[in-house]
Amino acid sequence: MSFGERVNQFDAWLLDRIFQPVADALPERLTAMDVGMSFQVGSIVLSAASISALLVLDGKLPATDALLNTSGLVQL
Repeated sequence: MSFGERVNQFDAWLLDRIFQPVADALPERLTAMDVGMSFQVGSIVLSAASISALLVLDGKLPATDALLNTSGLVQL
């Protein structure tokens, strides 16, 4: 048996004995459309959060100015 055949045999064993029982135990599968829309919504939320964080940290939002000025810690 060559090295390539042994790798294929190990791969088949790994898939059949380890990963397939785990996959079978998972709840019902989502459709491709549901998974895609979930990733799309997550991507939009992450983009909005990162843009908002940059604006807040840079001090371009009035809320940041109000927080910093009322605390008396920063004089602008």
